[in-house]
Amino acid sequence: MDISGFATIAYAQSITDDRKEGEIEGMSNQPEFTYFNKLGIRFDSDFSEDLGFTLQVVANGDEDYSPRVDWAFVDYQIDNQLKLSAGKLRMPLYIFSDYKDVSYAYPWIIPPYAVYGSPDFSSYDGGKLNYQWDLSDEWSTDLEIWFGRLKNHINVGGIGGHKVDFAIDNMYGVSLNIDRDWLFIRGVYMQGLARSDIASLIVNQIYNSPSPESLKLRNDLDGYFPDGVTNDPNEPYLLDTVEQTTGSEVVTLEEDDVRFIGLGTMMDFEHMFFNAEVTMIESDPNIIVGRAVSWYVLAGVKLPKDVAVSLTYAKDFNRPHEDAETSYREDFYQVVDDVLAEWNDALRKGPRPSDEEILGYYDISEFLVVKKYATLDTKSLILSTRWDFHPTASVKAEYLYKDKMQFGNQVSPQAIRFAIDLVF
Repeated sequence: MDISGFATIAYAQSITDDRKEGEIEGMSNQPEFTYFNKLGIRFDSDFSEDLGFTLQVVANGDEDYSPRVDWAFVDYQIDNQLKLSAGKLRMPLYIFSDYKDVSYAYPWIIPPYAVYGSPDFSSYDGGKLNYQWDLSDEWSTDLEIWFGRLKNHINVGGIGGHKVDFAIDNMYGVSLNIDRDWLFIRGVYMQGLARSDIASLIVNQIYNSPSPESLKLRNDLDGYFPDGVTNDPNEPYLLDTVEQTTGSEVVTLEEDDVRFIGLGTMMDFEHMFFNAEVTMIESDPNIIVGRAVSWYVLAGVKLPKDVAVSLTYAKDFNRPHEDAETSYREDFYQVVDDVLAEWNDALRKGPRPSDEEILGYYDISEFLVVKKYATLDTKSLILSTRWDFHPTASVKAEYLYKDKMQFGNQVSPQAIRFAIDLVF
């Protein structure tokens, strides 16, 4: 049996005022010594020349170092080119999917959040068929076809935020890698049925968040959601009735068809290196996902003494489906008409609302609150420095800048991170 492992020990802190610029990927003005730390152990056992078993256990600082089984699968080498794997496997969506937790394997401390962030597509339960062949003496290819079920979480709010279950059933995908000595190209497609009840969590997160970007929405919610929750018994009857009877299929993910498309490339030369990835996540008419397009471009130089410096520009763009809002608006006003048609002051917790109040209800309805949260337009810069001071260890330092428009506010938080990465 072969045993290997990896570890990251990191420090992170925002260097801008949280109250004015908000947090950046969960980092605040308070020094953070735990959240980005991780430890992983991998066990590889060969029962025979063609049959093996792999187990990887990871402990993350943001999970109080609770051990989590990340990989647990059996693989069978059918012939020199074809291999079948089954069990708990890594989702092969990105260039660095197999090494996502191994910070030593890439230039950053954490891969760009725009592409590799929430939802956390990490591991799935199912099977995978891998076929490798050579196109020529210089070009090789790797084709993967996989299927199964993913169950993980969406992290809302970064460090100290909340996590909500996220699942994709009936999932299948295909990826193709083309490789030569200095060039790597990757394409991937995945599809499945997604489920996640995130709308009420988002409303709670907005209501309780101290960041300035949520203050306007928080003020809107005051008086309508006294305890910061949806379907509260103290909120106006009309709004409560409408939200319980309309639009659930476009506010939450309930077996919505979700598609993922990704393209990526790496180029590695003697003194320079380049990376780029672009992803698109699209769903059936839904307010949470809509169409999210994310990408990054990295350019780096290799300096003497095993030092490398790189600059990454990333963009994250998400717009909810217009069809989802149209459907919700029609349902909303239909229920409003039905409720008002039988209005009785004695039974309805107060007098009939005015037309202006009805429009106000729609403006702060659960759908519109979630829509404002789900509408993203962010740009990021990551300046990274890496020094391989040992054959199995590196020191990294990063400066992060993010420019984002969310809730109608333009903010530009900045942060720094330092880490030591180890492999053994």
